[in-house]
Amino acid sequence: MLDPISHQRAHFQAGTPICLADGQEWILPGPAQENPGHDETYEALISSIVMADNRRELLRAELALGIHLIRANYDIPPLLLGAMLDFPEGDPALASFQDSMHEAALGHVRAHRSVSDVPATSLSAPRVSRPARRFGFFSRARASMSA
Repeated sequence: MLDPISHQRAHFQAGTPICLADGQEWILPGPAQENPGHDETYEALISSIVMADNRRELLRAELALGIHLIRANYDIPPLLLGAMLDFPEGDPALASFQDSMHEAALGHVRAHRSVSDVPATSLSAPRVSRPARRFGFFSRARASMSA
């Protein structure tokens, strides 16, 4: 069994305690209020939570955010972290973990949306790929529309 204190990263942040399958409480860092756009992975994870179409997608997105947050606070090898998230089937601790993870994820989504003030629909706006921009596909389309 890993000791959470001995695996804390130097930049450990206070936040939400969550009980993993190992029975110990680990701390998920709270939302980053001071620099909300600093981490592209974090931004993508928040977007995946907002855009989840059903409960299965939401649980998966919240778990992904949880893994990201745990790894931000702790230096834990991925295989050990996977084992720490492996709840036995039917274990009531799994439902408790999912509820706690949901509340933590909601806190991050709320903080992100209040800081960035971006409506949920904007998070899924289509992006123009770099090759399309580089080769001028959109400038040709605009030129033909104006002719």
